[in-house]
Amino acid sequence: MLNRFHTSLLATLPITLLYGLSTRFLFQSDTSGALLGTLTLGLVLIGPLAIGALTVLFAPRRYKTSWVYALLMPWVACLLLVGVILWLAWEAWICVVMAAPFLLGMSSIGGAICCYIFRRKQVGRDLNNVIMAIFVVSPYLTATVEHRFVLPTSIRTVQNQIVIDAHAETNLQDIMSVARIGDGEQRMRFYQLAGLPRPLEATLSHQGLGGVRTAIYENGLRFTEEITAWDERRSLTFTIVPDTALVGPSALPLKQIGGNYFSPLEATYTIEPLADGKVLLHLTSKHRLSTRFNAYGGLWTDFIMSDLQSDILRIVKARAEAQAGT
Repeated sequence: MLNRFHTSLLATLPITLLYGLSTRFLFQSDTSGALLGTLTLGLVLIGPLAIGALTVLFAPRRYKTSWVYALLMPWVACLLLVGVILWLAWEAWICVVMAAPFLLGMSSIGGAICCYIFRRKQVGRDLNNVIMAIFVVSPYLTATVEHRFVLPTSIRTVQNQIVIDAHAETNLQDIMSVARIGDGEQRMRFYQLAGLPRPLEATLSHQGLGGVRTAIYENGLRFTEEITAWDERRSLTFTIVPDTALVGPSALPLKQIGGNYFSPLEATYTIEPLADGKVLLHLTSKHRLSTRFNAYGGLWTDFIMSDLQSDILRIVKARAEAQAGT
């Protein structure tokens, strides 16, 4: 009897998993992705709403009117879906963490809506099918309507700085041309756990305006950076163009860098002399965020970019101070 109880309780999960996976696949596929898209209200908000509703609609009758089941069982369905998506490497785990409040909250709302309907009236097969059809197609209809409106764009600025005890030894040439960073210089940081690769080295075609810097990261990620402002002793600014052509299949989320939703734009290094002979090295960058969730997503991208920049400054500091013998 206990086994039958668990079987009935979890019987809806294969259906919601199949629906969630097929929806996620269609929203990111090459053929339909341009019309749908992953960072859309249709997928991020209405998709979980539909999963929560289907969890109740396909549940055994005795669970359809249970508030506990309607509010919490959709979480089980969503967590199972997320586990499979991560296993298939369709998303970086940080993207899942960012989406978790929407995923869990909206799935519970979807379950609660259906629970409320079943508690209010007797739902026959025909009405059940109509409700199911509405929820099944709602993510697709929402995303299609969304694409009639331009994505809002937010230009985010992130600033970091570090004190270097290297006197005048710190110069822009050492910053722009970075010899291979050894394993002993690397430190585990949050941005790496979030799926961004470690910086490895950078080359510079020539100093001054128009110089092109190539920054190489792990997993084949590269950035082409052209110098647009140059003060040999104080500051420089360069544009940033991502190159993901060499990114391998094991790091597919990196292909999104420079795409519709997120792209680094430019960076500026500034050397500020201090009274005690040390210098304060500033690193300021700008990146573009184009989603329906810019205010929320910007909190995450700012934090991750700041963590990456502080790691870069840490390496510059260690090398400059070692070179100066301090």
